[in-house]
Amino acid sequence: MGNWLDWIKEKLGMDQGSSAPASARKPANARGAAARPARSAAAETDEQAFDRFCAQGNDANALLAPGKYAEAARAFTAIVDGQMARKKIDTYLMAKATLGVMLAYVQLGEFQEAHSIWTCGDESHWRIGTLSIDEGALSVSDTILYMQLTAFLHSLSAGDKGQATVAVNTVCNTLCNYYQENEPDLLSEMLNQWRLYLGEIYEKKVPPEAQQELRTFSAQAGVKPSGYGKLKFIRFPESWESPGDVVDVIHPSS
Repeated sequence: MGNWLDWIKEKLGMDQGSSAPASARKPANARGAAARPARSAAAETDEQAFDRFCAQGNDANALLAPGKYAEAARAFTAIVDGQMARKKIDTYLMAKATLGVMLAYVQLGEFQEAHSIWTCGDESHWRIGTLSIDEGALSVSDTILYMQLTAFLHSLSAGDKGQATVAVNTVCNTLCNYYQENEPDLLSEMLNQWRLYLGEIYEKKVPPEAQQELRTFSAQAGVKPSGYGKLKFIRFPESWESPGDVVDVIHPSS
């Protein structure tokens, strides 16, 4: 996606919790029991499977709050495996599972696992998830969380520190613009996370030139970063629900 901030502004014209207008959105468990045919494994429709995977996704989300990250990672992975077994893949489900599993691995401290998913090639099923996110399959809130995850992963780069700094500054500038315009109460914390990411790159000895963009944003906004604290994610994944009545199904070739 070329310009994250422009895309976020476009999405804000819709309901904050969905990639479709609220009038077109249905909770995954609210399609109407009377209208739903009896389910069997052999006769499960795409819509029924979508609802089932959404329910599993919400169960996986619930494992994150109490810190059951390993269980959550397995649960998110099972959603991807389940779709592959059906040989039908929904881009929304893949995007949600990718976000969830990356967050779970980061919280576990298994940064390489999260990084491998984020940077995977076309040979990996997770590639469908990352591409779907880039194409706007997630809500605004979930996209903001994903962007913060990527900023954190950029900060762990073992490569060129200058390139890592540019990447972190670019993503965090966009995030701070979002918070300044939409959730100003959280801007101070996001500025702090930006500062901590730069500290990760330079092992807490950040040169002045690397901090300049952060300091400029902070000064222009009139908001200082909150106390140093710990690295943390400001948002939590939103519930899994249908973004509309159409289930976007891909049929893998294998």
